[in-house]
Amino acid sequence: HTEEINRASLKRLLEEEEQNKKAIRVEKVVYDGPRIITHSKKGQPDTVSYSHGDFTVYRKPVPKRVPGQPVKCCLTGLVARYRDPVTKLPYANLQAFKQLREMYKKDPAGLRR
Repeated sequence: HTEEINRASLKRLLEEEEQNKKAIRVEKVVYDGPRIITHSKKGQPDTVSYSHGDFTVYRKPVPKRVPGQPVKCCLTGLVARYRDPVTKLPYANLQAFKQLREMYKKDPAGLRR
């Protein structure tokens, strides 16, 4: 008797899963706003670029961080004494923080790590 109950339960579960698979459709959202991108290729220095649409505003190399060396600001290249709690990006001063937040206001998804 238990085997029959288990088989019926399994059949119901499989039917529910099939219905859920048919019902769930994930649409990929193509993001087209401004963003900060880190490019990394084997054997070459990393670069960071700030892109807006089809054009790149700037691209600069990012030096490898050696343990014990201070973290650099992602915008100015100065020693970053702070880290933005929202974007998790390092920044050196108030001007860099304001610029990060302004960029975040325009495009929240492009600045998150």
